[in-house]
Amino acid sequence: MALLFLASCQSSDEKLTFSGGTENWQVVYEVAKEKPETTSKVKIKYIGDKPIPKQIAYRIDAPSGSAVDIGSLNKEGELTIREDDCLGCQEMNEGTEINVAIEWGRQIEMFTLHFDEQSGNHK
Repeated sequence: MALLFLASCQSSDEKLTFSGGTENWQVVYEVAKEKPETTSKVKIKYIGDKPIPKQIAYRIDAPSGSAVDIGSLNKEGELTIREDDCLGCQEMNEGTEINVAIEWGRQIEMFTLHFDEQSGNHK
C-alpha cells in the first residue's frame, strides 16, 4: 500500500516538523518543501517500559491523506517511513494537526501531532 504523506512544489524551501506522543510512543513527522518536490519522513519510536513490540499497525491522518499499514520495528524500537514525492502537502502549515493511532498486541493509543516550534526547522 502506498503511503500518502506530505509533498508539494513551493517557491521557497521550507521544513516543518510535527511531533507528539504518549507514555509508550513518540512520533516525529518532518516535511521538507523544496524545489522541485516535497519529501516527508515519519519516525515512530517505542519508548515504553515493556519489551519492544516486533510489529505494529499504524494510521496517520494528514491533510495529504491517510496512511494505514503494518510495520516492523528495528531492535531500537523504531520505524521510519519516507516518501520522496508526496502530492497533497500544499496545505501543511504551522497550524496543521496530524492524528496518529498505533496498535500493538492488544493495545491501541491515539494522539495528535502538532507543529514543533523548538525544532528550528521552519524557514
